[in-house]
Amino acid sequence: MTQEIEKIDSVRFGRYAEIVTELRKLVETIGQAQFATGDYALEIEPMRAFRQPEPSEEMFTVGDSLLRLSEHIGLSYSVVKNDRWAASKWPKDWRRPEVSRSTRFWAVSRTRRSGSPWS
Repeated sequence: MTQEIEKIDSVRFGRYAEIVTELRKLVETIGQAQFATGDYALEIEPMRAFRQPEPSEEMFTVGDSLLRLSEHIGLSYSVVKNDRWAASKWPKDWRRPEVSRSTRFWAVSRTRRSGSPWS
């Protein structure tokens, strides 16, 4: 074999395949964590209709609650907010943890047209 076929960039092809396998496992774990983050954020702050008033003036706003949660778990506010949104739009029986975050956001937009992200 030529050197081009035996290596991908700085690693041998076999090592590259090992790296890809390990990273796919991590991506799946990340996907599961993102859905769990979103589900818990939804439990703390369920989605509301646009401009729906807060249940009580004394309670935190949605933004305050999500910011507080994000600070306590070490994630950015935008990550928690986006995971919450994705979890609210993505039914549990459609979830596939191996699917990336960007694909989930794309699929949610398709769901509005066809009823399923995979059709």
